[in-house]
Amino acid sequence: MTVTASGEPCTCGGRGCWKTVASTRWLRERAAEQGLAPGAATLAALVASAEPAAADLVARYAENLVLGLATVQQLFACGLFVLHGEALDGGEPFRALVEARLRADVLGGGEAPTVVLGEAADTGALLGAAGLVLSGR
Repeated sequence: MTVTASGEPCTCGGRGCWKTVASTRWLRERAAEQGLAPGAATLAALVASAEPAAADLVARYAENLVLGLATVQQLFACGLFVLHGEALDGGEPFRALVEARLRADVLGGGEAPTVVLGEAADTGALLGAAGLVLSGR
């Protein structure tokens, strides 16, 4: 999914895909640019860090993740988003940040979306699909 018109080339052949701004690769590259230690280049380590550069990077990562989530929400009126993968590693602080930014970006007067943490077994996509079906949307 393209989320930024002037974005970087993606491995899919497109440009500005969600994957180019909200992936483990993006996070590690930006951490290196910020001079953060390679061991601090995971979302869990960045969330736990007291470094201002780490907090800024976590905020930018959340904004990039919300770029795609807000588009999905506007297209399908999803009420529930399940974080999994790298985003799950950010724990409750990251979940709350993503939910707050998503709610701030949602258009209209509909029900505010909820963001929850998935399970470590990476069943997030299945749970999200089930939630969409159960919500009747």
